[in-house]
Amino acid sequence: MDLLVRQGVVERDERLDAQGNPNASYLVLTGAGEKVLDQAFGRVERAPLRWLSSRLRALQTRCRRDEIARFLERQLAMANSGGPVSMVTGEDESMEFISRMASPTYVEVLEFFGYLGSLPPGETVDFKEISGALNRGRRDSVKMLEGLRTTISKVAEWEIGASLESMGVRGARLLYWIPFSGDLRPDGHRIWGLAPSVSTKDVGMARVFLSEARVIALVENRAALEHLIDCGLTRRGWLGVCTEGMPKHGLFEMLSKLDGVERTDRVWLIWTDWDLGGLRITEKIFVRLRSPAPSLKIIVVPHPGVLGRKIDVPQRFQTHTEPALRKVATAISIHGAVYQEEAFSLFGPAELERLAELALSKTPGDAVRTPAPP
Repeated sequence: MDLLVRQGVVERDERLDAQGNPNASYLVLTGAGEKVLDQAFGRVERAPLRWLSSRLRALQTRCRRDEIARFLERQLAMANSGGPVSMVTGEDESMEFISRMASPTYVEVLEFFGYLGSLPPGETVDFKEISGALNRGRRDSVKMLEGLRTTISKVAEWEIGASLESMGVRGARLLYWIPFSGDLRPDGHRIWGLAPSVSTKDVGMARVFLSEARVIALVENRAALEHLIDCGLTRRGWLGVCTEGMPKHGLFEMLSKLDGVERTDRVWLIWTDWDLGGLRITEKIFVRLRSPAPSLKIIVVPHPGVLGRKIDVPQRFQTHTEPALRKVATAISIHGAVYQEEAFSLFGPAELERLAELALSKTPGDAVRTPAPP
């Protein structure tokens, strides 16, 4: 890039924030650069804002919804003024239009609201119907679709001032599932099966989750949940909940609705992979559980002490205020990262029960001091 700048093919364009600090840097094509691209690829688009203005006017002419028409009008005013053109996506976040090629997400969001605005007010439509109509034949991953849904939802909230649901968009949120095994009853209704699941819709609609479990084990993946089932623990007063399967806010909302969450005769056991991802999940769980109920008895399954993969553990974990998290982080830095599946043979039913009993016998302050590995 430095060579292209020195040769005059591109120029740097620094964008500053309100305090005068650089917060974005762009490379702008010069006249010489345009000639190079023309020779290599044919004539390139010269005026992206001119195209954007034209497209916004076209969307305006068929827009039948006032709130979206006002949104398009604001975008058009920015484009006609010469830019910059952006959509607000959060309190301190925005998405800027550079060109069709450089700003594909901006264009997708714009076309989405253009399509939605063309529908009669009050008419409902499925999110996938709009996405499919705009991108015929394209197959998107679940992660990509969720990212697009999230961005569009943010623009709806911050730019238009209305949720997608209130504008008649069905399926604006993907449905996620939390696998579990043991006694967990949304609003008292039992869900049958060896390893059933609770959806984000269930979590949102339920007023309370009932459970008589004496141990609630939060495990990172489905394999660990099946290990608890194979050990017979979920038939002996344990509730195993998989932390994978849905965004963490869904999991934490479910836990916040758990009846008797502050019970001191119940043990919370956290079992994740012994790696950086596991440390982050464990830290989040600690924060969520400790905030409303500081006296909870929480224990972390200790590092098995077997040789793992060498990784750099951030210092903040090794000096963490939670003793259990600090101890696991130190063990990872010494022995290396280990997946849960690699230690199932070391944590059978007897060993896991011993951990739970040890936590239950301690005072809340001591319960987090994780014992040595078996």
